[in-house]
Amino acid sequence: MCASLPIEAVKILAIDTSSGSESVALLEDGRLLGEWLSTDVGLHSRYLVGNVKRFLESQRVGLKEIGLFTVTTGPGSFTGLRVGISTVKGLSWVVGSPVAGVSTLEALAMNVSPMEGVICPLIDAKQKEVYTALFRYRGGELERLTEDRNIKIERLAEFLEDSPEELILLGDGIKVSEGVLTGVNSIKLIMPERFWYVRAQNVGLIAWK
Repeated sequence: MCASLPIEAVKILAIDTSSGSESVALLEDGRLLGEWLSTDVGLHSRYLVGNVKRFLESQRVGLKEIGLFTVTTGPGSFTGLRVGISTVKGLSWVVGSPVAGVSTLEALAMNVSPMEGVICPLIDAKQKEVYTALFRYRGGELERLTEDRNIKIERLAEFLEDSPEELILLGDGIKVSEGVLTGVNSIKLIMPERFWYVRAQNVGLIAWK
């Protein structure tokens, strides 16, 4: 009988450009090797490729070592998403490694550590709307309760009151929904603003799983 060969660990490069912030992370089989996050990037189209290059250099990893590229595919800023997706597709084409898309809302929900309650990320969709979905932890794993959707802020309270458990909110959609949220009795916790940014490490973990 031939001995089985060891499976080489897969390096994952994860990117998020779904909003004004920008994040890049490197993982290997679910283990975070490094992450870069800026909450004030501005023009992703001008800086993203250079930021990715400098990040990989700081990790002493070559582009050809990446076995999987992953990126947030929405919802979020149309321009930001387009830049992130097109950049990842270009890098993937150069290396020949596959690409995996990840929900922005799911990645944002993972900023909350496992706890009791329903997690509700809110992203400002402009035009008096927010993007949202509901999640909760079961056995330490994040579980999706609803599909991603955009909803008018005036209808948000009605949507939230249907939650089966108390709510944990996070995301920049909170600021534009403050007037509505004050009347929602099921809110358990509003996470501090430092939890409102999508982390590329979460994007990578979702793709790895």
